[in-house]
Amino acid sequence: MLVNDGGGSTGGEAAGASKFKSGAATSSTAGGSVYMGAASGSGYVSPYAPTGATGQTLASGNKNALSSDNYLSKNDAYGYFNNFSGKQLRDFIATGQVAGLLGDNDGFIEGQKLWKKLVDASAGLTAAGRKVAPLDILSSYLGKGPLGAAGSGQSGASLWQVQYRSGRKFLVNTQTGQVKYQGPKFETTYQKTIDMTDPTTAKALATSVFQQLLHRDPGSGELASYGDALRTAEQSSPVIANTTTEYDPNTGEAIGSSTNTTGGLTADAKQYLEQQKVKKSKEYGVVQSATTYENALENAIFNNPFGS
Repeated sequence: MLVNDGGGSTGGEAAGASKFKSGAATSSTAGGSVYMGAASGSGYVSPYAPTGATGQTLASGNKNALSSDNYLSKNDAYGYFNNFSGKQLRDFIATGQVAGLLGDNDGFIEGQKLWKKLVDASAGLTAAGRKVAPLDILSSYLGKGPLGAAGSGQSGASLWQVQYRSGRKFLVNTQTGQVKYQGPKFETTYQKTIDMTDPTTAKALATSVFQQLLHRDPGSGELASYGDALRTAEQSSPVIANTTTEYDPNTGEAIGSSTNTTGGLTADAKQYLEQQKVKKSKEYGVVQSATTYENALENAIFNNPFGS
């Protein structure tokens, strides 16, 4: 059930309270309005009363005792949702979730739609001469209130509150301690890292490529140049790890996870990077020319031993 904050009044609540004006509605007024609850004198505290002493509201700047019955026009009842305090709104949404009328991720907009349905239903009951407030109808889904299985306004299901534990959302029964997980069953997180090649491996790779293409070991300056190029390439291709975790729908505990990794540079990619860098050098062109000439000469000598 929606409850009051119990603190000082707010502008929104005061504005909502003023709509009660004075006294109980007449039977003709009640027929075209919405029953909004009774004061404490009738054994039931109106959930719509703003702050102040129990069973009181703030109207026109004065504390006036609420009448035993309180009514609003249908339009005013629709708008009263906008006067809920932050706690009242959270409690309303939490109750709607427990009742199965709101989804786990629903918020203000969905709550407002539910409130309108409750007001419509209460208006119909009010017209029929029954005193069932919108929140009484909501409570009936929890087995309490005038329409609930419990049969009385204050018995039946207990108040549920929203709590966050380690960043995860739960509904907690303040009387029984029962906990219901309200978060997603599956959740995916993304982690980006830079996989940097250690200096020893980078030196060995560069040496292998230089010996293959230039038939010599790289100098210290060439090793530094290759190391810089490799670091730049690795920073431009980070490793992305997508981890999907499955949570128990009752306890919220993680029961399994899987990770898919993309990005980064493979060993072949690192070797290709060095080969392309070496191939752009003038020395590589000279070596290639010399090798081509040497191969052609050897072919002429060994494949044509007697000349033309």
